[in-house]
Amino acid sequence: MTSAFSFVFAFVLMLSVLIFVHELGHFVAAKLCKVKVLKFSLGFGNPIGFGRYRLRFTRGGTEYVAAWIPLGGFVKMLGENPDEQESPEVLADSEHAFHHRPVWQRLVILFAGPAMNLVLPVLLFAVALAVGTPREAAVIGNVEPESPAAVAGLAPGDRIEAIAGEPVEFWDQVVGVVAERPGETLPLRVRRGEDAAPFDVAMTIEQRGSLDAFGQPMQAGWAGMSHSRLAAVLAVARADAPAGQTALRSGDRVIAVDGETIRDWSGFVTRYDAAAAAGRAELSLRVARLTVLGPEPVQSELDISVPVFPGVDDFGVVPATVLIRRVSPDTPAEAAGLQAGDLVIAVD
Repeated sequence: MTSAFSFVFAFVLMLSVLIFVHELGHFVAAKLCKVKVLKFSLGFGNPIGFGRYRLRFTRGGTEYVAAWIPLGGFVKMLGENPDEQESPEVLADSEHAFHHRPVWQRLVILFAGPAMNLVLPVLLFAVALAVGTPREAAVIGNVEPESPAAVAGLAPGDRIEAIAGEPVEFWDQVVGVVAERPGETLPLRVRRGEDAAPFDVAMTIEQRGSLDAFGQPMQAGWAGMSHSRLAAVLAVARADAPAGQTALRSGDRVIAVDGETIRDWSGFVTRYDAAAAAGRAELSLRVARLTVLGPEPVQSELDISVPVFPGVDDFGVVPATVLIRRVSPDTPAEAAGLQAGDLVIAVD
């Protein structure tokens, strides 16, 4: 229901803007050509309001209205309707009537609406270019195990300053170079920490199947690293794992360790390993848990103490990258026995 309402609202809003801009073109052209505009309405129907208090006013002989039905608007010009061209009102002010203006002016007024619809996207595009669009910094957020990036020794949080001898600032620059150089070994200059000195590594790019901008199959380079960070959502890898003996559940998202906020999976692993290195026996986790009680899940926060092992693998948790939140009834998934909370670890 919410999705349908959002779609209808977005459609009505877009249509209203397009029609309003179209009619605004007619309105401005008519004013410039000295044609009297009787009414300029934003929307259709009666003016918004009740009784004497309505959103309308008259200025310069034109009535401006905001109406109830938000589907664009319209412009009413003097002498525009052939049935009214001989009316006393038109004859009394024929100099400013639409049908008495020169042909070229009438054409300008008629084509001003479509012209405004053509100019609008150009203006929006120009504004977008002037303001600029957000670009992600060339900082690694996640590295897949045994990937070219992992073999090269790259880690989450590393900032790539140069690749293949070319300075880079944004992540899309890194993606472009990697995609275009499959099979090549590329030198990278990397900085690990703002105050650390940069260092050089070499990364051999693998070739994998991908899709181009038109959805056609193609071969592109793959390094196994991404800008987005892997969320600190846990999954209990095995039923007999130590994590399975605690109050943790698959799908719990770690939001703090010993009161310190955790941003991603890497941050959780770093804090857990630090506790293991310090010889601690327990660690305090604050987790956010989604519980499906009805149409919408409910989130709660819990404080859980967990034992500390030499590493998270020994503890028995892995990133919940493909975790089933809900299984719809009467579906193949339900028939196969899948349940909410199941972690998909392999396909075929």
